[in-house]
Amino acid sequence: MKYTTYLALIGAASSIKVSQPECSYHKSEDGSSCDKIQVPCIQSTPVPIMEKCADRENASSRLESAPKSSSLKTEASALSQKKLNPVCEWQLSEDGSACETVQSPCDEAGTEKPQLKGCPKRSIVSSRSAKAPEVVAAKDGAK
Repeated sequence: MKYTTYLALIGAASSIKVSQPECSYHKSEDGSSCDKIQVPCIQSTPVPIMEKCADRENASSRLESAPKSSSLKTEASALSQKKLNPVCEWQLSEDGSACETVQSPCDEAGTEKPQLKGCPKRSIVSSRSAKAPEVVAAKDGAK
């Protein structure tokens, strides 16, 4: 029983036809060969010789000028800036007179600047080292 079912499936699969168009040809852009217009296609006829190959149609889907990409570039640069700039974090300035960003540049549009009263205090931990860098003295009388 299994064997006959298997044979029936093979027969059914072989009778299914994939709908592809018949191959049609035209001359290449430089006129040196005869090319298929649409691929894949059913090749029921041989490729015609160059003398019998149809000329290309004048109508083309290509435009004479390249598409303007300035709007795409501005959108891409805006997206890259958003990716590069982190979201702003705010803190009080050292003298406590203003609310500043912790890191600059940052995406100020993505966060709302708090009012001076609601601005978080500066962190106790600093990225600065406790010791100032040493300045190497100039040689022989140079100041």
